[in-house]
Amino acid sequence: MRDKMFGRTVSGFGSKAKRTTSPYVSFPNISALSIDTDFATLQIDGSNYSNTAGMAVGADEIVCGLATVLSLGGSNVNLLSYNYDTSTTLSTGTGSPASMGYASDASGNVQSTIRAACFSYNGDYLYVGGQADTNRVVRFDLGTPYDLSSVTSNSNSVQLTSSMNGLQGIAILGDGTKFYAMRSTSGAVGETIEYSMSTPYDLSTLSVTRTVTGAYTGNVSGGFCTDIAVAPDGSSSILGSVGGSGGAGYTTILDQWPMTNGDITPISGTSGRVSANFSKNLSNTYDAVGDDADTYSQAFNFNNTGTALILAGVHEDDGPSGTSNQWHVTRWT
Repeated sequence: MRDKMFGRTVSGFGSKAKRTTSPYVSFPNISALSIDTDFATLQIDGSNYSNTAGMAVGADEIVCGLATVLSLGGSNVNLLSYNYDTSTTLSTGTGSPASMGYASDASGNVQSTIRAACFSYNGDYLYVGGQADTNRVVRFDLGTPYDLSSVTSNSNSVQLTSSMNGLQGIAILGDGTKFYAMRSTSGAVGETIEYSMSTPYDLSTLSVTRTVTGAYTGNVSGGFCTDIAVAPDGSSSILGSVGGSGGAGYTTILDQWPMTNGDITPISGTSGRVSANFSKNLSNTYDAVGDDADTYSQAFNFNNTGTALILAGVHEDDGPSGTSNQWHVTRWT
């Protein structure tokens, strides 16, 4: 079986958005966000399924990183890209991804258990990380901003070593000088490591700046951390977690913490925290029409302008037509 490198499988999505340039944007107060009426139902195909465990959001493209590798068309695939229209609906609709890929670097090192993904602010790079191969993160250079089908190189990668066992999320500062990795530890206590990059955007130049351990999610009991997003201007970070158990018993919480110049700081109690529950009993969180819903969100990110928060459901869902192997994506503005 060959490995699926990056190629577009669906055409006709129009021109790609231009890269984002400074000034770097901030994130809005997440407690003020509300769900849009439009949503997307994304589908792999009729017989393959893997949950979205990491997600990068660009100007008009969502890249879903899968927790397991699938065989699609005789190729190994664990990156799926979907286009969306920022002015009308979230997605082009239910159907096959616009392009697909495989999280492997130029040396053949594979990230087969994806847990994290993010674009650089300018859209020139896609970063994908996970728990396989000693928590490897791979950078994909993009010829067209935010476009998975335009990969020109995958030679830049790094192992975050055993200190990041349980990697759940990654993020990068707008100017590419700082990188963040979050892992879930026991309960809902997470650990975030901040790295500096002496050469912006270059994973080979990472060095640890600081580590913060704390109960990021005081509203969740017995849960686990899920993802991290950092405002391009370094003014805040958003940390996700899930608590509870069993379908509608799960709770999806996002906590927004203040930052100074992109530096993570020790967490003391709830001072400065903005917390928001994105569960909505699940009947209308990941599924606006009220059919079977995903149980919780393990992946989220803001779009490149900081105007919309995108969340992906984690589990298989039966779509409106009764088809399976789908999951829902919601937009919050």
